[in-house]
Amino acid sequence: MRGGPSWLAAQNPKTNRKNGERPRELRLLVGMTQQSLGAIIDVSYVQIQQYENGKNRAANPR
Repeated sequence: MRGGPSWLAAQNPKTNRKNGERPRELRLLVGMTQQSLGAIIDVSYVQIQQYENGKNRAANPR
């Protein structure tokens, strides 16, 4: 497979950061902290931070 597996392209940090921008905007729009959002979805605020900054990807619900 030339260029690696197709799923690897989805792990691009720029793409991950871009995908985290909108949830961050919405979180800030409603005045929610990373800690309060984390408590609602049962992850740590550090994980929220990583999602928003593109360091980690959020799972895509099916």
